[in-house]
Amino acid sequence: LGCSVYSNTLVVSVINYPTPTISAYGSTAICSGNAVLLSTNTFAGVSYQWERNGTNIAGATAQSYNATLAGTYRVTHTANGCSKKSPALSVTVSAGPSASITANGSTQLCNGQTVTLNVAVVSGATYQWIKDGSIINGATTTSYVANASGTYQCRVTTSCTSTSNAI
Repeated sequence: LGCSVYSNTLVVSVINYPTPTISAYGSTAICSGNAVLLSTNTFAGVSYQWERNGTNIAGATAQSYNATLAGTYRVTHTANGCSKKSPALSVTVSAGPSASITANGSTQLCNGQTVTLNVAVVSGATYQWIKDGSIINGATTTSYVANASGTYQCRVTTSCTSTSNAI
């Protein structure tokens, strides 16, 4: 009656880390086989976990991640038992254009003969003919007249690049 008892003092700390962000170093619209480097802001004592389409990416626990697949990427920062997720960032992956060549005749030539090689036309594309792995200077149309032995291909470029079959 009339007595008071005080408990011990307990300090409560609220840690307010900023929301993680993702920066892309390069376009997030990439060609198949390429990557875009994703990086997040960094703070002392923070661990990272990257995810794609809502699923953690095994082993992706660094401050940056090379994205090679299409999807929605997020990163979670965890420190002192608190976690925060970044807003989502989408990466799109485009396949290269169709690149197929055909010979307009026999590829077994006698000395002095030629064969015309044609590549399938792709709207808006540029073309570069290649012989034995080397660029043929000036050969940038949809057909090429071959008169020398070798292996021919055509590189077709839109926003992405594909190399044709070999003849």
